[in-house]
Amino acid sequence: MNNPKHIVEYKGETIYFCCDGCKVKFDAEPEKYIKKVKSLTG
Repeated sequence: MNNPKHIVEYKGETIYFCCDGCKVKFDAEPEKYIKKVKSLTG
């Protein structure tokens, strides 16, 4: 990702966010979204 606004480490995974809203949603329910991230990144 080019110029991520936020970078989060979660259970050994590095997650990049380009906007505040997505990070807020992830922070509220990380287990829900980490599954989506893993399915996108393989």
